Amino acid sequence: MLLALLFVVLLSAIVTDFMYKIQVEASLVSSSNSDHDAYLAAKSGVATAMSILHADRISNIEESVDVGGIYDGLDESWAQSSDVSSYNDDVVNITITDEYGKINLNALIFESSEGGAEEVHRALELVVRDVFMLYLGLEEDPTDLILDWLDADSNGRELGAESDYYESLDPPFSCKNGPMDSIEELLLLPGITPEIYFGIPSKEEQLNEVELSAEEGGRQLIPLFELFTVHGHPEGKININTTPIPGEIMTSVSIAQDLPYMGIEETIQRLEENNPFVSEQELNVAPYSLSARARRGEEPGNGTGEALPPAMFTVESNVFRILSDAQSNDSEVRIEAYVFRDPSPNQNPEPSIFRVLALRVVM
Repeated sequence: MLLALLFVVLLSAIVTDFMYKIQVEASLVSSSNSDHDAYLAAKSGVATAMSILHADRISNIEESVDVGGIYDGLDESWAQSSDVSSYNDDVVNITITDEYGKINLNALIFESSEGGAEEVHRALELVVRDVFMLYLGLEEDPTDLILDWLDADSNGRELGAESDYYESLDPPFSCKNGPMDSIEELLLLPGITPEIYFGIPSKEEQLNEVELSAEEGGRQLIPLFELFTVHGHPEGKININTTPIPGEIMTSVSIAQDLPYMGIEETIQRLEENNPFVSEQELNVAPYSLSARARRGEEPGNGTGEALPPAMFTVESNVFRILSDAQSNDSEVRIEAYVFRDPSPNQNPEPSIFRVLALRVVM
């Protein structure tokens, strides 16, 4: 009897352990299936976003004669708050933002047309410096650090740093000395903290905001990844219709280009009224741009003989960021894709329509 009882106890333990393992494996299989379903739903969201952007471009081309030009603005369907979509009972939320509306840091350094030597986009440099000093109010300007990170040489600027500095860190790494692949590379630069990158106010600023009345309000900083990009216009132009750049920085752009201050004020007011510019010709009507003066044959630099700064604004965009957030049961997947859209799909006999510049999956 004792042996039989012992056998029953051992058998029960074996069966219990076996059932537990079966439940664990079943749970893992179910979780894996949910992860896979969420991933497929997120990919479907990216494809849907591309179709929305493609339809928008075709519509713009067809309506350009009536509208007066081809433009991308926040009044278009792709820029509206996306509705939650459902794919096979999986929930997907799609968000599309314009990368041409941001400041392209990679455009700070470019090769000159004569000799191919590296040069600095001076007007864009002034704008970047004002973002850090005027808008963020930093004590030390990290723009030299960014320029040293981007340029190919090993000559450090006054407030910059090259590989000898970064290789002394723990862990050590080399200076990029080339274009950024991701805007997160800013976090590798000394002085650019996560608080600055994500737009988190300091404790002192938070205390000041608490003391302010609701009517006065506190300043909500825009995160750096919403102001800067590495996938923007290759010449550093900014889509004036979609830019989140604050008014004080827009004013610094006008100063960099020797524009009348009232021109920027009128521009901001027009955009706040959801009245976008539909063509660069319209944008270049005085007092919006120096290029209007150049076309009229006026002396550059108000007669000083200085070269005209490059045009800083445009109204079209070719690169967009797509965020596709999918949920299937308890599984969540986000796909972040930066895509280049063919600006003239009707004229290309074999259009690729879209080219994925970067893609990241978070599970």
